[in-house]
Order: sequence, then C-alpha cells, then structure tokens
Amino acid sequence: MGKKVMKKRVENASSDEEVDPELEAEMRVLKEIQNEKKRKNNDDDNDDNDDKESNMQKKKTTYNKEGLLNALETIPSHSLDFLEKLDICEYTVMINDENDDLEREMAFYNQSIQALHSGRKRLAALNIPLKRPADYFCENLKSDSHMAKIKVIPYSLIHTHSLILTNALAI
Repeated sequence: MGKKVMKKRVENASSDEEVDPELEAEMRVLKEIQNEKKRKNNDDDNDDNDDKESNMQKKKTTYNKEGLLNALETIPSHSLDFLEKLDICEYTVMINDENDDLEREMAFYNQSIQALHSGRKRLAALNIPLKRPADYFCENLKSDSHMAKIKVIPYSLIHTHSLILTNALAI
C-alpha cells in the first residue's frame, strides 16, 4: 500500500478498532525519516547560501585575451570558402556621436545594406540561386495543374467567398 493510504487508515481508525502495531511502528519510522530529511534540507540550504556567498566573493572573472586568440586560431575558419561561412566583414561603421541612437542605427543599417549587396554579388558569381522557386511551399502538397487553377482565381472572388463563409458562421 502507498504511504498516504496507510496514513489515512491509521488516522481514520477509531479507538474501538484495533490498530496494527506493525503499521504504527512503520508510520513512526516514516515520520522520523521525513523529519530527518527536512532537517537535512534546511541545513543544506543554509550551507548552500553560505557557500554561494563565499564563492561569489572568491570567483573573479578574467579576460584572457591571449588564450581566446589562441583558441580562435585552432578553429580552421580561415581556410573555409565563402560559401561555408557566408561572412562579410569588409565594411566598417563610422559613427561621430555614439550617444546619438538614430545616427548609430542608420550606420548599422547602411553597413548591413552594403554587406547584403556584396553577398548577393558573391553568390551570383558562384551561380547560387537567391530566390525560391515559384512553387516552393506547395510542390509536395498539390500538383502543378491544381496550383495553376488556384492562381487563376481572382482575389476578389476569394475575398467574397470568405466574407460569405464568415457571415454564414456568424448566424
């Protein structure tokens, strides 16, 4: 039987009924174990708080620039082609006043536009397609002939049908 069921039976037993002494002994031991766990958890929580405070005081973050640069050199990214990395780092940002949010955002925007144009030129030189095919999202779901029928349906007709359905559902 589960612990809760035994507890309920002991608690619900009236004074007239005979309670199993073995069950009572088990319940006492169970309560002692639970109390011991509670005490241990409380002690651990206090110790953990003390340890955390002492660790926070002891640990200091370090900026090991040489170690980071050495780790960076072990990564073989310099020998990879443009197609593997797709990185464009040739444009710098010139900001006169870094506290001017609008100027800073416009500088980042212009840098990203320049990088976009450069990346498109590089991909075009490698004959990599930049646009998805016209039937990209539905090539596995519908046949081309079915999609051609759907494309012929004017938007106004679709819009009126959706209005009719909306009105019919509202009734």
